Amino acid sequence: MSSSGFMFYENFINALDMLPEGEKEKACYEFCRYGVTGELPEDRNLAMFCIGVSASVRKYSGRGGARENAGRKSKDSNNDFDLNENQKNQKNQKNHNEQTKTETKTETKIQTKTQTKTQTKTETDSAVAPAETVTEYVFEGEVIKLKQKDFDNWQKAYPHLNLYAECVVRDGWLANQPEPERKRWFVSTAAYFAKQNEKRKKQHDDAELVEEFDFGDEA
Repeated sequence: MSSSGFMFYENFINALDMLPEGEKEKACYEFCRYGVTGELPEDRNLAMFCIGVSASVRKYSGRGGARENAGRKSKDSNNDFDLNENQKNQKNQKNHNEQTKTETKTETKIQTKTQTKTQTKTETDSAVAPAETVTEYVFEGEVIKLKQKDFDNWQKAYPHLNLYAECVVRDGWLANQPEPERKRWFVSTAAYFAKQNEKRKKQHDDAELVEEFDFGDEA
């Protein structure tokens, strides 16, 4: 007998536990709906939750899973690609919005006859500054803000994690913590990711053993 569905790892429950009371059931429903239809919820926070957690949920189809291993790895790569594309789209959208605001402010200032050329230039430069700040971080949450160098270093240090997804979940948890905990987010998050990386490595190794055992039984 074979069945199709999702294999949920421990980190899915951890992600749900970090959500405020009253949102867990909705988040679970929206994620299952996203997994079946591929449609993200309209709520931005729920959409980010679905994207972040989806990379850590593997599709599993009964026995004989080892024969689907090659196709599954290809799907995992596609998930990573989709996540990176979503990240790029979000960054491009922010840049576009900031650029539009900048152009609008610049045109308004040029039309104001009472302002001098020096004031116009100073205010225009100030309006451009937020657009430059947006591109400074490769991940910018409410608490966690990672530059490209730090993000790349963490990717090398924690190869078994989907780093962007983990940052989304961790940032949501940190946002509800006391100020002292938020201030030391870099050190505490690095330690947390190290533990998660070890857990994920063990889960991966255990899953490989199960697949090899199932394949051997069928033979």
